[in-house]
Amino acid sequence: MKKHTLESIIYLFRLSWSWNPAYLMLLLCSVIVSILLPLPAIIFPAWIVDSLLVGANFEEALLPVLGLAASTFILALLNTWIQRKQILLQSGFKDFLNYNYK
Repeated sequence: MKKHTLESIIYLFRLSWSWNPAYLMLLLCSVIVSILLPLPAIIFPAWIVDSLLVGANFEEALLPVLGLAASTFILALLNTWIQRKQILLQSGFKDFLNYNYK
């Protein structure tokens, strides 16, 4: 990445922090949720296979399946909520930039 491009990006981050700190906090939350989204699909199937290989009964095998469904659902809801809030803040930040830096 070119130096002036990186400086422009850093300047926009500083400007957005001074405009509304919630914007960058939501961006950070979005990155964290995006990192966590694939983890249930990695962890829970291994747990399910392990419990079935050990000879678990139906209730013991159902627990990881419910955990997989619940964690995927909660992370998807959280991701959707964060994206909606980010869209509102992004449009407000664009208006702020257009009004103050014409």
